Order: sequence, then C-alpha cells, then structure tokens
Amino acid sequence: MTLPVKPGSAGALAREVGGALTHWLRAQMRICLILAAVYAAGFALAGVPVWPVFALLCGLAHAVPMFGAVAAIALTAAITWAVRGFYPAVSAVLVFAVASALEGFWLTPWIMGRRLRISPWWVFFGGLVAGSLFGFVGLLVAVPVMAVAAVVWRHLAAPR
Repeated sequence: MTLPVKPGSAGALAREVGGALTHWLRAQMRICLILAAVYAAGFALAGVPVWPVFALLCGLAHAVPMFGAVAAIALTAAITWAVRGFYPAVSAVLVFAVASALEGFWLTPWIMGRRLRISPWWVFFGGLVAGSLFGFVGLLVAVPVMAVAAVVWRHLAAPR
C-alpha cells in the first residue's frame, strides 16, 4: 500500500527519483538483452563455440562500461581462437565492434532517452562528457545522475 503524497512535496520528488532510477535499471537490462541477441546472431554466424553462453555473457557485460564488454569479448575471442582458429576469433571481435557501435550510438541514447524522458542527444553527450572528465566512474553514473537531475528540474519547474 502506498501512502498519499502531496504534489510538489519532497515525498513526491523522492517517488519520482525512485521511478526514474527504476526506469534506468530496466532500460539498462533491456539494452543488455538486445545486445545479447545481436551477439547470439553474430557469434552463431562466426562459428564461436558455445555461442549462446558467450552471447549472454557479452550482452550482460555491457552493463559495466568499458571494462565489462572488453573483458567478455577478450575471453570469447581467446577461447574461440583456441578451439576454432584465428578467423572465427577475428569474426567474433568484428561482431563485438558492430554491437558496441550499435549500443553506443543508437541503443543507449534512444532507449535511455525515451524511458527517462531525456533527449537521446543529452544521453549521448552526457556519457561522452562524464567519461572524458571522470573516466570509468563518470560513465557508470552519467545517465542515472542525468535522470535524477531531469526529475529535479521538472519538479522545480512545475507550476505550483
């Protein structure tokens, strides 16, 4: 049972911030699952051994900016090279390049922007600026911080 909250109050703001962070987490999981499907198709065509496992691993690893996806594809490429040879491993890396471009330039800005009611361009440039200024931590918190800031902005700008 939820308690009634007066519009414009701190309780309403806290509820909206919680909702925005929930939307961010759901959007992040949706992006990871879409990428897992892209990896599955690419890895199946590339001849990656146990491709469903590696596709899910690489897709979910995109939740950790920079390091997660790179570590997952390095593991995938190394095992593919050991089992199937050089060319399937290179194909797996090419699938990674396509999936990373898809995620960085389209999936994250558009899905996050739509779910959080922020322009996709703000999501893209916010991640770019935060990553440049604060590195890994900036990439990790850029979109959630922008989501909270947008909620606070809308809350303060709302007519009373």
